[in-house]
Amino acid sequence: EGRHFTEADARTAEQRVVIVSRTMAARHWPGRSALHKRLHQGNGTYEVVGVVADAQTRSLLEPDTADPDVYFPMFQVPSRAFAVMARAKADAEPVVNAIRQVVRDLNPAVPVFAVATGEELVAQQTTGVRFSSALLGAFAIVALTLTMVGIYGVTAYTVSRQTRQVGIRMALGATRGHVLRLILRSGLTFIVAGLAVGTLAAVGLTRLLSSLIYGVTATDPLTFATVTTLLAAIAAHACLLPAGKATRIDPVVALRSE
Repeated sequence: EGRHFTEADARTAEQRVVIVSRTMAARHWPGRSALHKRLHQGNGTYEVVGVVADAQTRSLLEPDTADPDVYFPMFQVPSRAFAVMARAKADAEPVVNAIRQVVRDLNPAVPVFAVATGEELVAQQTTGVRFSSALLGAFAIVALTLTMVGIYGVTAYTVSRQTRQVGIRMALGATRGHVLRLILRSGLTFIVAGLAVGTLAAVGLTRLLSSLIYGVTATDPLTFATVTTLLAAIAAHACLLPAGKATRIDPVVALRSE
């Protein structure tokens, strides 16, 4: 809403103007237009000539509720230091050298410092979060590995305990396919129920860890689908191997197993 700064605003000290953020306008002039309102700052009074969208000017990790921002023309409110952003289509180094040369030509006493690419700035601000995410990911991998080993061991042991039942069924004429389907259905029923309960619990718990997750959402569907499929495959494999082994033995040997 309104307009941007003009060259006249920057050079005229008599008419002091500012541009405010949307949050600033809504907080101080709710339900009304902020244009042409007066803002008192220090020893001066400024006229609001524009309203702009909120921006994350301090950190990438700012909460959604942004602080109110006020923008002043640089020549009206001088700053001892300011940032210049440049977009480069190729390597950033030639652009940086060109900027240094331009500044040196304008005023050799003005230093150019704290030069960084966008990727470097993002990496600096997210170092802590990425470390926490990596540490959390390492623990998650260990937990996933232990879970897979546990599921495989318990399922394989449970199925192997049905060897005598398999022998009785095969002695009475049951086919190997029938016995195999029976064992898989029995084992996979508990697996599917466990995965369903575990997924619902994980969806609720991951929201508590959303501040430590970087690059994905707390309920990232790809992550949930991958882990669920992996656990289901491990559990099915744990059912299939001992079940297949049980169907291949002689019924007499199976009946004597206990």
